[in-house]
Amino acid sequence: MRSNGLNGEEKNHRKNSVALTLLKWIEMFSAFVAISGERWQVVVSVNVLDGSHPLRLDEKDRLTIPSKLVSIIREIEGLNESDSIEVVVTLIRNRLAIFPRKVFEKRMEKMTGLPRATMVNYRDSQSLDKLNRVRIPAMHAQVLNLVDDVVMMGSETHLEVVSRQAWVKQALERMQDMPETWEPLD
Repeated sequence: MRSNGLNGEEKNHRKNSVALTLLKWIEMFSAFVAISGERWQVVVSVNVLDGSHPLRLDEKDRLTIPSKLVSIIREIEGLNESDSIEVVVTLIRNRLAIFPRKVFEKRMEKMTGLPRATMVNYRDSQSLDKLNRVRIPAMHAQVLNLVDDVVMMGSETHLEVVSRQAWVKQALERMQDMPETWEPLD
């Protein structure tokens, strides 16, 4: 005779369902997720580019990278305060991407044999100026409709930039996918 409680298969299904819901939430807040046996843990690293930062392009199509993010890039790249920061600006997933140079190079090594033409063909290597500004190539800005108000988002190892309008649209779509409530893990 079966008890009123859940059997093992039902418990596993429920745990997996709750875990998937939790993963969606974690993804939105740019956290890392690590699996340890049957338990899920959220591990947030200090060396992660995260958050959403509303910015404005200046008259020369430059963006000032917030100092918090510049510090993290320095940590990721192993740079001192006096070292210049080299970045690669390219296009990915209908967004402008700003990679620390070493991160971009590692990604290119891992992508051997994979389609990587967009990242390579549209890349623009440059150094941040003394005010931590990066110049947005005119063609990149035109393709993505980056004028005046934009949002810079941390994406763990690199930064992504979209127009403020695109960011609002994406945020509203993501909120539609969020569950109203979710049960805590047992």
